[in-house]
Amino acid sequence: SEFKKYNYILLTNEYKNNRQKLKYVCPNGHMHSISWLKWQYGRRCPVCANINNSGPGHPNWKGGISCEPYCDAWADKEYKEDIKVRDNYECQNSNCNGISEKLMIHHVNYDKKNCQLSNLITLCNSCNSRANFNREYHTKFYRKILTKKQGYKYERIIKRNVLST
Repeated sequence: SEFKKYNYILLTNEYKNNRQKLKYVCPNGHMHSISWLKWQYGRRCPVCANINNSGPGHPNWKGGISCEPYCDAWADKEYKEDIKVRDNYECQNSNCNGISEKLMIHHVNYDKKNCQLSNLITLCNSCNSRANFNREYHTKFYRKILTKKQGYKYERIIKRNVLST
């Protein structure tokens, strides 16, 4: 059978139509069900898919950097408040869609240990989340904003994903 071909064990004995849920056990022992239509589209065990798409298996994995510690100033709520005051309690992204009111402090060059004022900018939650994609672009984008508004000067980015301080 098609299930055996992929080392799955089909538990359902009777087939009615392509939308019927077919119970199976995947090669890793997870029991689940799927319609024949979804199977034909290439869907397989969702438990295995979640395992394979987390950590190093996820396309956005950056090597566990979210576990790195922040600088000492990061624990100082007044320091973060000073950044928001400097930025007039507004998201500094000129392309902000305005859907989120919650303000965050973003590390412009993604180095959590660098809490210099020139590396921190106020963003709304939505813009902060979007900044986690295409990091090189966002680093340049937010540096331009801080240079224009605050007069900060930066060295150039010397090569992809390696930022100078």
